[in-house]
Amino acid sequence: MVFQENLTRPVNMFSYWVLYFLVLSVTLSCSVVYLRSFQAQRNFLILAVALILIFFSGLRGEGVDADLINYISWFYGISRASFDYISLAKDPAFVVLSILSHQLGFGIQLVLFSFALVAVTTKILYFKLSDSFKYWHIAVYLYFCRFYFVQDMTQIRAGAAIGLATLAFILIYKKRNLFGVCLFAISLFFHLSVVVLVPVVVAVYLGRDFISRYPIFIIIILSFFLNAYLDYFFIISGLYSHLRLVDYIGGAFETVELSLFSFYFIIKILLLGYLIFFQWSNLTRFWRLVVYIGVISSCFQLAFSQYDSLALRLAEVFALFDVQLFMAPLFIEKLGRHFRSLYLSFLIVLGAVFFISSLNIMNPYQMTELF
Repeated sequence: MVFQENLTRPVNMFSYWVLYFLVLSVTLSCSVVYLRSFQAQRNFLILAVALILIFFSGLRGEGVDADLINYISWFYGISRASFDYISLAKDPAFVVLSILSHQLGFGIQLVLFSFALVAVTTKILYFKLSDSFKYWHIAVYLYFCRFYFVQDMTQIRAGAAIGLATLAFILIYKKRNLFGVCLFAISLFFHLSVVVLVPVVVAVYLGRDFISRYPIFIIIILSFFLNAYLDYFFIISGLYSHLRLVDYIGGAFETVELSLFSFYFIIKILLLGYLIFFQWSNLTRFWRLVVYIGVISSCFQLAFSQYDSLALRLAEVFALFDVQLFMAPLFIEKLGRHFRSLYLSFLIVLGAVFFISSLNIMNPYQMTELF
């Protein structure tokens, strides 16, 4: 079903640039007032950005992103009770929220707003709770430029699941195990792709210190091996017919690749190499863990490269860790203040490049009524 034209208010691509400069101005302001005496002001500014991002995503109209038309069709199918238990088993969160919205007399916008609220809030909270808190305004900026449009404006189910699962990860890292495990279980109801985080979550739960670099090289070798025998693995494991993977493996989804994706991958690999070979002894446990996760996500892309939709989906589960990977050099004290200042400038420019690239998947923005 299509929204009525009188419910939408076209604005155009200029809206995205207004949003970018708003986030950028907050980031630069927080960079100036990051001292403890200004912590409350910095928290307020980032909270304001989070609210704007939630409403910007939750109030978007039809046609803004490639996936929304499918969500609208799915929503009205659910509201007419024309869905089956397979749909409920695949994505219970979307189905339950759609039924609830219909019962309350609201439309699809309540569902979109709910997903935006979950996705943005959990990701901002993750940056606040993690060991990168000193520069969490930079993390929010990089997340916005690289992943906000991909996940929280397009792949909303995966975006919400990734936020929940990553927040669960940091809670388990900080020994709040019960809350973290419960939150991770909830994330699976939003999108099953986050199940690939289970080995990392288990390793953190068991208290691994990630001091040795040798497992990294084993992971890389295994990814080359899996890439060479991937088809055979899918056949003997029966995954070719698996309900959640058949569309990705069979090519049913159109892969919308960012124009600078290869550039992004190369920069990421170079940074991983620098941290592993030249700065490993200067990294704390948390940052060694971030490097490990960066290697794992890159190896997923390598291992499943012949199925680009699946490779991108698996790699994007680690999105927030990618953001922190780019921030890791800021926390190497021996590099000095001047290096950190130059690197912060580099990250601002890099974020701008990612933002411009991300706009390729968006259509002119239009706003709709909330309900």
